[in-house]
Amino acid sequence: CKGRPVSIFFRVFCPMLAFFGHLLILLVNQGLCHSVAHVKHLTFGDDVNCPSKASRCPDCQKWPKHLLVPPEECIVYGQFGAQPGADIGHAFMCFNYGLWQLMQAGATAHTQYSSTKMKNKPMVEYFFGDWFRTHNISGCVQYNETFHETCRGHPGSCAVRNFGMAMASDRGLNIVMFRQLFEAQEHVRKTLGYAWPGVDRSALTVSLHIRRDDILQPRYQNRAVPNFVYMSLLNRVIPALQQKFGNVVPIHVVVNAQGSPNASAIIDYDKNYSDFKAALKHHKVVVSTGPDDPLQAFSVICNSHVALLSGSSFSATAIILCKKPLFIGPSLGKATSCSSNALIWNKNRSVGEEELTSYIHHVVGRHRRAGYSGWR
Repeated sequence: CKGRPVSIFFRVFCPMLAFFGHLLILLVNQGLCHSVAHVKHLTFGDDVNCPSKASRCPDCQKWPKHLLVPPEECIVYGQFGAQPGADIGHAFMCFNYGLWQLMQAGATAHTQYSSTKMKNKPMVEYFFGDWFRTHNISGCVQYNETFHETCRGHPGSCAVRNFGMAMASDRGLNIVMFRQLFEAQEHVRKTLGYAWPGVDRSALTVSLHIRRDDILQPRYQNRAVPNFVYMSLLNRVIPALQQKFGNVVPIHVVVNAQGSPNASAIIDYDKNYSDFKAALKHHKVVVSTGPDDPLQAFSVICNSHVALLSGSSFSATAIILCKKPLFIGPSLGKATSCSSNALIWNKNRSVGEEELTSYIHHVVGRHRRAGYSGWR
């Protein structure tokens, strides 16, 4: 469209054609080049927007770029495993520590977040897919101490190193990075069918993770949180939500507690049962128990508006990965201290009315400013 006088039509049409052509190329590239360019939009090192140095997560425990992007030569691909029988939460904390080990050793990840206890569930596809396992290692040698003496000057030279069994730890935890990778897997999660149909999509959802099952054993019982603590919190949270959004907005309370047959019989720390439905009747809310499937339960918590949690690695994993809910619960190390949407209850296992109202306002405002439609 250059070189000679043209009509107004072509003066307008040509730039538009060029714009849409460029847009089409971008869309094609985004769809076809995921495995090559997937790290371009992630934040590493100094790119991370970190909180104060005085916080418990100085510099966000930055991830070095080599963790996901291998160097040009002398590549060490690191592998490790979770402790046998680890569930979603415990396996995640092992996974986090394993990645920290790779960072310290200058290795590039070639691993997946999974659990032998969840072997019949699509954990890899649900959480991170192959984001930590995007490279071909078929031509790599087994790592030994002499590898770095022979690899220099050989582009693409690589070795595979097994770091063994990783322990469960929040060392090196970077919520910013984990959330980016978890959110990048959302389009796959939607195809897996783990969105629980029992949730009222038109309602504000308040989910609870009440840890029971193994914690009811006598040696763990002092760590169990009684049901009355959650009921007391609900009697604060529900009015605060009604004040913020109006009484006309329906509220659905979903209680996830292993061994509880229904919302009228939620198992307590002493193995008695509490009737949550009757206790919350005056609030005029819907109360039900959550799904038995652990991935569905995780989906309910991750997509709720407010989540009341327990002292467990399952709860900590939800805080680390999920940006939508306002989480309320006990201190869970860096999971709570490094998250902008976690409110730690006080020594009485409660939260103040003003503090709760302020935090709801903070979380809703932050999501709206970011253009996120998860909150109303």
